[in-house]
Amino acid sequence: MEVRLRHKIAAGFLAFGFAACQTAPNVRAIAPLEPGARYVAMGSSFAAGPGVGEKSPNAHPNCGQSTSNYPKLLARNLKLELVDVTCGGAMTANILTISQHNGLLPQIESITPETRLVTVTIGGNDLLLARDLGIASCNNIIAAQSARTKCQDCLPRLSGDFA
Repeated sequence: MEVRLRHKIAAGFLAFGFAACQTAPNVRAIAPLEPGARYVAMGSSFAAGPGVGEKSPNAHPNCGQSTSNYPKLLARNLKLELVDVTCGGAMTANILTISQHNGLLPQIESITPETRLVTVTIGGNDLLLARDLGIASCNNIIAAQSARTKCQDCLPRLSGDFA
């Protein structure tokens, strides 16, 4: 029940945000980005893209950044100078105030006066979405008797392999 309430609250905020954007007065067009403009990508694994292509050699080893994550694709397509500070497991506090790993500042510190584009992809870890997906997946598997039997046979072997 608690998870559903959180999802309803999050959906309400999103709906309010979209409505506010639709009715914003005095909206003016923004100039197109020039090639080489500074682009800062902030966020969690949804933006870092672990498992999507090769692991990025320039990223913090615990962040799981991919060479094919959407910030890198966007920067390449628009010919922007990318500062990719996305990091798997990041929460809103890691964007704003708290270092996620040794040697990493809060992601917002990467924004400078020269920054022309910022993307923020955050919130899934704050809402524990990965945990909820895992619970739902496990419940579906356990509900099927044959799957339960297979899991019981398989778990001791996995435990031995990864001990």
